[in-house]
Amino acid sequence: MKIPSIDPGRITRETLDHLARLGRTTVVCGSSGSQVEVIEDTTAAPIERYEQRSETVDPKTGIALPAVPEYFFDQDKWKELISRLGDRERALHRISNPDPAALVLVRRQLVEEQSAIGTKAREEEAGYCLCHSVREKFRAQLISGQYVATGFQPPSIVRVIIPSELHRKLNFNFEEDVAMGGGYNFIAIRIATASGIEHQKSDVSTRIAEWLAERRTRQVEELKKTLLDAACRKFGDDCTTRVFDAAYRQVYGRKRGRPRKAGAK
Repeated sequence: MKIPSIDPGRITRETLDHLARLGRTTVVCGSSGSQVEVIEDTTAAPIERYEQRSETVDPKTGIALPAVPEYFFDQDKWKELISRLGDRERALHRISNPDPAALVLVRRQLVEEQSAIGTKAREEEAGYCLCHSVREKFRAQLISGQYVATGFQPPSIVRVIIPSELHRKLNFNFEEDVAMGGGYNFIAIRIATASGIEHQKSDVSTRIAEWLAERRTRQVEELKKTLLDAACRKFGDDCTTRVFDAAYRQVYGRKRGRPRKAGAK
């Protein structure tokens, strides 16, 4: 791809202001096709939208996206980003709205300028690299399975675990508590540690085992598939095949087949 040239004569103080307000600018080609100018996107949303949530949160059971940076980001880099931008709201907005590729292209040409323009561009590029580093490290931890994301896929009202493979395509908007990309859309995102998710599965397995044991006392002979269907209706999305199998083995001492009645030899 050929990089378009920049005409320094067209760079103004207004351009620098636009570059300082990343996520609120657009880059377009000039009529000649060889020059580039930066113009303001007046439809961009304001950044003062986040309100700090006061409810108790637990990384083991799930953290809402707006609160994720304090729990799952590299804290040194996150604090540095807040310091660079002036406050948490601007940092959250910046991390939620990655710079368009065209804007990055223009800025990286401006950093070569030995002028106030170049100095400003270098400062903005440093902020961009910091933001990118924090965001991509978080993505890598989701892909590796260290953290687990869950959410709803409208119009479904069942919370599902987002497969780790999808995180290569998903972009998280920490302000709006949504994730989109690759044709997928998730809302009401929650991030938890993998150990926390496993603990929840263990609790569900115990509850299903107790339910199976109580159901067994009724002396009703039921196939495993019948029991699985009934468990899914009762426990919903928490009742996965793996969780049910663990509970079934605990109660009946076998993986498959028609369970023996309670007290049968």
